[in-house]
Amino acid sequence: MNHLQFSLNRKSSQKISRKLLPWTALAIVVTNIGSAAKAENLDHIRQLLSTKQCQSCDLQGASLVMANLQSASLSNVNLQQANLSRVNLIGADLRNAKLAGSSLSGANLGGADLTGADLRNTDLRGTVFTGAILMGTLLDGATLQAAIDLPSTVGSAEQYYQWATDSTRQKRYDIAIDQFNQSLLRNPVHAPSYFGRSIAKFETGDRKAAIADMGQANELFKAQGDKAGSESSDKILLEMKKPIESSEGRGGNGLGISMMNIVGGLLRVFLIR
Repeated sequence: MNHLQFSLNRKSSQKISRKLLPWTALAIVVTNIGSAAKAENLDHIRQLLSTKQCQSCDLQGASLVMANLQSASLSNVNLQQANLSRVNLIGADLRNAKLAGSSLSGANLGGADLTGADLRNTDLRGTVFTGAILMGTLLDGATLQAAIDLPSTVGSAEQYYQWATDSTRQKRYDIAIDQFNQSLLRNPVHAPSYFGRSIAKFETGDRKAAIADMGQANELFKAQGDKAGSESSDKILLEMKKPIESSEGRGGNGLGISMMNIVGGLLRVFLIR
């Protein structure tokens, strides 16, 4: 390379450097801002764990699995997309907290104040709500399956019936019975829930209670003009009342295999009607 080429290349490099300088400075600033945000997040986590006081803190995406935050002061906190699985939040102040998209699976929110909190699209499976305040709480899209002690104003009879039907199909009969109970708490005349609870109770060996529930379902189906439901519950009620030893081919629950297939199909039919 001769002297002239070197001089030209040097000048070109200087021009390019001058053009890139503002963008380089901007990149450095952005990087520093990102680092500062992460540091702030970590500082807030330390503050929360040491003092249980962190109002309006930015804890978005934080992992606090199994943390003990009993009676913590967390009003207006940002906990979106955070992992709060199995966290102890008994008596916590979560007024207006942002919890959208977070996981609270298995957490204990007993007595917590969730007034105005945003719990949309949260995972609330197995979460305890005993005595929690849910005034104005947003729960759209939240997974509530197996949540404990939810107020009767949260969730619908149909939702709980669907979950109970799934549990019955999985042979988780005790869970199914609790979910049918929750469905009936929200709608005391939901005939399919009496029908489904009867089957679940029969499978656990509680024959007397199962017959009572199927009889209640039968009466409700008739009163509501549901001919198909009335006829189906009539037939199953007769089967349930027969002595177990009188029918060949019956399973351990006393209902024949073919009858149990029909019952499973009916639970799904009631679900989509």
